[in-house]
Amino acid sequence: MSKDDENEKVLSQKNFIFKGEMTLTKFSEFGLDPLIVKSVNRMGFEEATPIQEKTIPLGLLGKDIIGQAQTGTGKTAAFGLPLINKIDTKKNRCTIANYRSNT
Repeated sequence: MSKDDENEKVLSQKNFIFKGEMTLTKFSEFGLDPLIVKSVNRMGFEEATPIQEKTIPLGLLGKDIIGQAQTGTGKTAAFGLPLINKIDTKKNRCTIANYRSNT
């Protein structure tokens, strides 16, 4: 099985639509916790920006991400929403295995 086939299989198991390019545009389509989606929608955001469309699914899978986009395009949410999604509110802890900073 090729790496693309593996990615497609994993993403489809997570309820993502993946055929080469990400085709998700709404936050409700990413598989984020419903409370996160509700909060994002309450802030007035329903549609993801291009940087968010490309990075949120990969972040939810725990992949390393490097992204570059103009100021005001939602990079913080693109990186932060998958992290917030990993917080286990029942155990009061976050399940992040690897975090690296190059600063």
